[in-house]
Amino acid sequence: MKNKITIPRNLIFDNWFLFVINTLIYIYSLYLELKYIFVDDFYRLSVYKRYGNEKEFLKFLSSERSLDFLNYLWMPIHVIGIALFTTICIFLGFNIMGIRLAFNKAFKYSLQASIVFSFNYLLLTLLKILGVVTYNYNTVDDVYFVQSLGRLFTRFNWPNWAYGILGRISIVEFLFYFVLSIIIAKSIKINFKTSLYKTGISYGIGLCFLGIITTFIGFII
Repeated sequence: MKNKITIPRNLIFDNWFLFVINTLIYIYSLYLELKYIFVDDFYRLSVYKRYGNEKEFLKFLSSERSLDFLNYLWMPIHVIGIALFTTICIFLGFNIMGIRLAFNKAFKYSLQASIVFSFNYLLLTLLKILGVVTYNYNTVDDVYFVQSLGRLFTRFNWPNWAYGILGRISIVEFLFYFVLSIIIAKSIKINFKTSLYKTGISYGIGLCFLGIITTFIGFII
């Protein structure tokens, strides 16, 4: 029982440096967002008309600001969540496909590759601040299409359903998958093509399963 209790704790302690680096990048990116994007004028131009008067608007603004601290607290959980999801995918996938991969090693590789998502958040934040990526109140948190395959083909004026499909294929996810495959191949000494294949199957099935669950939950709600 003691060993079972210490396993989750050791996952973080044994990989504390990777965890801290990823978390700090997320926190710094959030700080930049709150300081330069989610400013008072942004809300005033976006939602002031919904409230009709200054008093109600300021009440809304105060409510939004009260969530800032919770957003900072969410960052470490977000980092762990991404790493755990990937860990479960590749741990189950590799072991089922005949390549032994320890859970703690899978967690370490997932944290290493997660730096792709951390820097991506920082990059997107900087691009929004510099005005390279445009946004409004409704799209400021929804920048998925910007980094999708669909964004590369907007000049062709294809049907909406085509962009709907391509818009769900993230270039960043592909980069993360590629980096994760390299890390696994070098760490457990297997052929890169084998790592690419098995990582793709494992992570791909996990993403599909997650997509089905989130769609089902969204349908219920």
